[in-house]
Amino acid sequence: MSLLILECVPKKWKAREGLALYHFLKMPVGTDIDVKLVEFRTKTEFLKFLSNKSYLNRFQFVHLSGHGSIHKHVGVFELPYGDVLPQEFPKGCFEGQCITLSACELGKSDFSGPFIQQTLPEFVIGPSRDVTFDDAIIFWVNFYFFVLYRDFKATTAFDKTRGFLAPHIKGGFSYWKMEE
Repeated sequence: MSLLILECVPKKWKAREGLALYHFLKMPVGTDIDVKLVEFRTKTEFLKFLSNKSYLNRFQFVHLSGHGSIHKHVGVFELPYGDVLPQEFPKGCFEGQCITLSACELGKSDFSGPFIQQTLPEFVIGPSRDVTFDDAIIFWVNFYFFVLYRDFKATTAFDKTRGFLAPHIKGGFSYWKMEE
């Protein structure tokens, strides 16, 4: 199993969920789990990186850690220097992969619908409302524990994680599958 974490939260912030997730998932020794972290500041460098399909295809899971918002039914993924609309992602850049969004509100259909149509993932998991750093990290550590270290299918891992944590965390995590 392999996971690529794309950290898009400013380095000056202490609460960088992707970085914390990376360090936590790298703790177990003696495993063949491949977890990589790439950090971004600008929209330009982020989109250029996403154009490298041969590199992205090495990973079954891609985790986007950043901020997101919905304004007048338009969702944006926010980087320190530039916002990315769903249609600005390279066409098919996540084809067949599981994409996890750790950015407030990007699980809403105003972002996830156009994002799925543009990037063609197998499925997307993300919060449909504001989520705190603590709640996000707890959710994603549990989810990735199941898929990376227990070989659960992503849908099963999602159901188990949400079922156990839903009464205790905020964020309203949701799951969308690419329509055939």
